[in-house]
Amino acid sequence: RFQEALELQVQALDKRRTMLGEDHPDTLITMHNLASTYGDLGRFQEALELQVQALDKRRTMLGEDHPDTLSTMHNLAVTYGDLGRFQEALELKLQVLDKRRTLLGEDHPATLGTMESMADTLEALDRPEKAVLLREEIVRKRK
Repeated sequence: RFQEALELQVQALDKRRTMLGEDHPDTLITMHNLASTYGDLGRFQEALELQVQALDKRRTMLGEDHPDTLSTMHNLAVTYGDLGRFQEALELKLQVLDKRRTLLGEDHPATLGTMESMADTLEALDRPEKAVLLREEIVRKRK
């Protein structure tokens, strides 16, 4: 029921902006979630615009390496892929992967999720051999 969720999230974002301010962590969480719902509805350009805003604010407020910042970076990269901007998606996913490996470790579920998402992007860029190698590494680590 994505449309109903969207309507509630828009209301929540408006209220949080008014009550807490544009840069409050709870406001940024709502922005992040609303952008995801836009993506679920196939409204990728709206998702992109909100993710860029949320990412800029999270970088400023939380720092480049904060898990919430990395989550928004990853979602933005996925949206680039949804828009057919696969090279931009890959470059951003590489940044996220590097940071998640350093901060969370090689075997952390978030790190592996980024690797899996990268494999999808590699396939979209017609690099199936690299995608297969990455998927094999993911399977080994998950075992």
